[in-house]
Amino acid sequence: MESLDRSFDTFGTAGIMDGTDTWLPRVMDNVTHSTIVDSELSRFPKPLRTFAAVVAIIIMIIGLAGNLLTIVALCKYPKVRNVAAAFIISLCIADFVFCLLVLPFDSIRFINAGWADVRFFCVFVPFLRYGNVGVSLLSVAAITINRYIMIAHHAIYSRVYKKYWIATMIIFCWVFSYGMQIPTLVGVWGKDYYVKLLI
Repeated sequence: MESLDRSFDTFGTAGIMDGTDTWLPRVMDNVTHSTIVDSELSRFPKPLRTFAAVVAIIIMIIGLAGNLLTIVALCKYPKVRNVAAAFIISLCIADFVFCLLVLPFDSIRFINAGWADVRFFCVFVPFLRYGNVGVSLLSVAAITINRYIMIAHHAIYSRVYKKYWIATMIIFCWVFSYGMQIPTLVGVWGKDYYVKLLI
């Protein structure tokens, strides 16, 4: 029996160490990960998880509709189109993407976290989550700074908020928020993956 355990351990180690994509190590990893996720979720009763999933879906639907209406209104009607509106549109786009691509996984995970077994989703969902949170925060900060300059430094307002600089500020919000994750995404610094305890 001991020799059988040793031979199985040797086979398993070889399957992992040689770096080849074989189905056995992948299946074993998925089973282990599923067990861990199910164990984490089992701390909460199923009715509570179902309620959380329903709430997440409701937030997703309201968020999609609300942000889409805001984007259309600000783009369609020139009377409400100003400098702050450009940052608000950027904020709404980030929130719309969050509701469209992140919240569905959040709602599903309360019932079945099986999608976490797929490596692509384990990286893609947190990447979108943190990127959109960054864009949202920077867009709100840009709106705040815009209001401050308009009230406290009105003399330089027209020089600061030209079309070129507004576009540059918005591009910076998106590039910085997603660009700062690239070292983690490519494995140069840290790891970017689905964290059960934090998400």
